[in-house]
Amino acid sequence: MFVFFGPMPAEDLSYEKLLFSRIAGGDERAFREIFERYKRPFYAAALKMTRSVAEAEEIVQDVFVQLWQYRGSLP
Repeated sequence: MFVFFGPMPAEDLSYEKLLFSRIAGGDERAFREIFERYKRPFYAAALKMTRSVAEAEEIVQDVFVQLWQYRGSLP
């Protein structure tokens, strides 16, 4: 299932590209910023799909753990 968060202004998109580039280099502060931006929308989507608080929390954790683990393969 694809979750759409709405259009993003070009300057925000450029900033996010910068954040992901920094994450790819191991920048924990950039990772924290992406986490803070997206934890709530991911949680809301996961909760809507699973209808389980525990499962939704686990999904969000898994998404961000994988993002960190595979940061070296980010473009």
